[in-house]
Amino acid sequence: MELDMAGLAALYATLDAGVATALAGLQLPSVRLRAPEACASDAAVTRFGGVPLVGADFAWPRTEDGRPLCLVGQWHCDEVNTWVGAAVLPAGTLLAFFFDVDEQAGWGLAPQDARLWRVVAADAVTAAPARVPDGAVTFPARCMAGRRVLSMPDEWEPVIRAVWAKDTPAAWAYQRLQLDDGPGPVHRIFGWPDLQQGSMHLDCQLVSNGVDLMAMRGYGDDPRVPGLQAGAADWRLLWQVDTDEDGLGWMWGDTGVLYFWIRSEDLAAGRFDRVWVILQG
Repeated sequence: MELDMAGLAALYATLDAGVATALAGLQLPSVRLRAPEACASDAAVTRFGGVPLVGADFAWPRTEDGRPLCLVGQWHCDEVNTWVGAAVLPAGTLLAFFFDVDEQAGWGLAPQDARLWRVVAADAVTAAPARVPDGAVTFPARCMAGRRVLSMPDEWEPVIRAVWAKDTPAAWAYQRLQLDDGPGPVHRIFGWPDLQQGSMHLDCQLVSNGVDLMAMRGYGDDPRVPGLQAGAADWRLLWQVDTDEDGLGWMWGDTGVLYFWIRSEDLAAGRFDRVWVILQG
């Protein structure tokens, strides 16, 4: 959630110094996105929809049964780095984000769901527009505008539950800090996700390591879970794409949200082929 900074400062003043310090350490920078205007479908900018700009060896990603995935959007990493205020992404690179928009045949909770998305990197100088295959769902290109904000964990995140009990006065005050930016989708890059259901860090860690969460009644059903749990902290939100039927023409599940996740080490190394996606809603 995005921060009401004045409210957060007032909350800190009521807390034990150690608790306030722990809470302040959870703040993460985030980029809040909007799509103010249409742009060329093959523009070399950060945009929703359009046609991907790709390298010469590009093959359009498809599901196992041959259906072409859809381009959700493209990032120009230099633009995103400017919005973030740090060189987090590889310079001079375009990232194309694909997903199974047509059937949305999985929620990212089973290992086989990995066939439903792809993130493809290309050199921004030499990339050229891809030919869109027959049957691919496409969306009009809308350029993104980003502004840097600070985000805090949702009240349901385990790191917040570790700070205080659910129904304490501090917990209620924390719930009231979320900014109300009015109606409209919440698209964001990095930071803490706006949850539709539960926390996703452990889900990403388990399912990306072969644990089928759709087949489990609880995490305790699989003996691999204890050995994998520590790695949940390595996962971070890459891109949160909200339902936007009126502006962009898509809906995830039942007015849900699409979340692209990546391990910190993979982000630092530019290994975007290891992204994991979860759909909530």
